[in-house]
Amino acid sequence: MQKNPVDYALYAILDREWLDGRDIAVLAEEALSGGASILQYRNKVDETGDFYRQALRIRKVTEDFGVPFLINDRMDIALAVGADGVHVGQSDLPVHVIRKWLGRDRIIGISVSRPEELSSIAGADYLGVGSVYPTGSKAGVQVGGLDLIRSVRAETDLPIVGIGGIQIERVAEVIGAGCDGVAVISALFGQADVRGAALKISKAVEEARGGSTC
Repeated sequence: MQKNPVDYALYAILDREWLDGRDIAVLAEEALSGGASILQYRNKVDETGDFYRQALRIRKVTEDFGVPFLINDRMDIALAVGADGVHVGQSDLPVHVIRKWLGRDRIIGISVSRPEELSSIAGADYLGVGSVYPTGSKAGVQVGGLDLIRSVRAETDLPIVGIGGIQIERVAEVIGAGCDGVAVISALFGQADVRGAALKISKAVEEARGGSTC
């Protein structure tokens, strides 16, 4: 597996708890057909076997679209399904340890919620910075606002994905503060028309970038 350039514009986070009875592979296909440029699967509720089987189904969809597929936290699942990488938090294994297992060619992202956490990013490929705004997708998060993005942007050249409470009307200000893309859960998978939401968000990101698609 060779690590290719990644477009972080619309970073779709497919969370197991946001399925609402819908088929997981169908949701992935709708997001990608609407323009999601990278997809992460997050599952904090199922047993490992179920997580693995669901991830396999999503992996097939992302392969069909040629879009990078990441697993949240679980390096074992990522390896088992041949995912393109993982996204981890500050309390997970250090990036340098994960890199030893995943190798140089897979993507590693890490969450940053305050500037002092930048000491932990060595070896990461991108940063998920937030929560930018209040969010109902994850309990107990610290809200850093646009100032957090600006402060992190000033300290690193790594790609930055803003995360946390980002709705379509906030995309332009998040990109303007220094993000390369936006990571969304509810703005995408909380909508009845997932493909339509993806189309609108990806267009908003493109416009905020000044028409650039990469």
